[in-house]
Amino acid sequence: MNIKPAGTRFGAYVANRFLLLSPLTAELGLRYDYASYTKDKLFSPRINLVYALGKQTFLRSGWGYFYQSAGIHEIRVEDGEDQFYPAELAEHWAVGLEHVFRNGILMRLEGYYKALSHLRPDYRNWANSTEFFPELLDRFKLNLNGAESKGLEFYARYDRGGKITWWASYALASVRDNTRSLVYQGIEYTEGSGYYPGRYNQRHTIYFDLNYRPNRNWHFNLAWQYHTGWPYTDQVIKTRTLPDGSTQYDWMYGEFRGWDNISAMV
Repeated sequence: MNIKPAGTRFGAYVANRFLLLSPLTAELGLRYDYASYTKDKLFSPRINLVYALGKQTFLRSGWGYFYQSAGIHEIRVEDGEDQFYPAELAEHWAVGLEHVFRNGILMRLEGYYKALSHLRPDYRNWANSTEFFPELLDRFKLNLNGAESKGLEFYARYDRGGKITWWASYALASVRDNTRSLVYQGIEYTEGSGYYPGRYNQRHTIYFDLNYRPNRNWHFNLAWQYHTGWPYTDQVIKTRTLPDGSTQYDWMYGEFRGWDNISAMV
C-alpha cells in the first residue's frame, strides 16, 4: 500500500450571548469545519441557556452538534484501510442545577445524553489490547450503526483563593455501541447485532483532588480516582482429545460483552 495523504483543515466559531428574557440568558453558537482530504464541509449549531433561580442558584441546559473529522494521520493502514471516512457526529443534550453556598462551596448536579452517528469502523482485539503492535494479534473489526452515552454527575468544588482548594465528583454513566456486524478472520457475522456495552463503559466513577498552596512558589497536590471495571470478553483454555489419543489445548472466547452465541459463531 503506497498512499501519501495531503490536505487542509479549517475551523471557525461564532457565538452571541444575550439576555433573552430576565432572568434567562441565552448563547447561540455556530461552528464551521472544513477538511479537504475527507471532503467535510460541516456546520454545527449550538444552544446554551441559563436561568437564574436566585443570586447563587442557576439552572443550565444545552444542546449542540459536535463533528469530529479524522486526522490526516488516522488512516488505519495497519488494518488494511486505504481511505478516509466522513466525520463522526455527536449530538449533545445536557441539563444541570448549580448552587454556590456562602462558605464558597459550589455544587452542581448534571444529566447528559449523547447520540453518536456516522461512526468509522473500529478495530479491536479479543485480548492483549495493550500490546505494542495489537494489530498483529487476534484482531477483529466492528461495524457500528451508532452509539449512545448517558449519565448523571454530581460535582463539588471549594476555591476561595486560599491555601487549600479541592474538588470532587461522582458519575453514574452508561455507554452502549449499536453494533451492526463483526468481522473476524475474513468472515462477517451479523447474528446478535444491536446495543451492547461500549469499550470503556464504566458504571460508577469517583474523583477527588486536593491542592495545598503554602506560598506562591509551591503547590502540593493529591489526586484519587476510582471506577468500576470495563466490559471484556472471557478467554479460556479448552481441551480436546485427538484421534491418536493426545490432548490439544485451544484458546476459546466467551460471550462478546454479553453478545450471545458469538463464541459459537467464530
